[in-house]
Amino acid sequence: LFSSLLAGELDIVVGRIPDDWRWHEYEPRLKVDVLCEEGLCIVAGAEHPLHAGNRPVSLAELHPFPWILPPRSGLLRRTVDRLFETLDLGPPVNVIESIAALTNYELMQDQQTIGFLPQQTARQLAHGGKLKAFDLGKPLSFGRIGCFYSASRNLDPATRLFRECLNLTSQPSVADDQAH
Repeated sequence: LFSSLLAGELDIVVGRIPDDWRWHEYEPRLKVDVLCEEGLCIVAGAEHPLHAGNRPVSLAELHPFPWILPPRSGLLRRTVDRLFETLDLGPPVNVIESIAALTNYELMQDQQTIGFLPQQTARQLAHGGKLKAFDLGKPLSFGRIGCFYSASRNLDPATRLFRECLNLTSQPSVADDQAH
């Protein structure tokens, strides 16, 4: 979407900030407001056998199961691949590539398939009781989420207002601070 943003076809893009952003080819021509840091969850159907016992599980225990992974061309896939590499695990063998959260949710209802979801998405989908995040003993990071816009183009008033609203709503509220 960055090339569309630079061409003026889009005014802003909200999404994950690449880990290598400071060296990214688009970095000098785009500005980005960091909105938040997003966690990453490993999830499966609520009746997955490794959810039994409510104990932390390791990536090595999850590895042999079928997986839904982000496509190789995506930023998140590099993050996911690094998780497996860090533990000297090869990538899972039984893999479906998809980033469609609702499709992935349905695929995980077989109670075997495991996937990755941003923490907020996982919370929303788990609310119905059919999906559950694994306790890995430590949090995983999805990365920073930002609002991208052209460094050389002035934003129209409506887009500026939308960007300001994004910045305001991404700030932790007093209620959030008291809950933690």
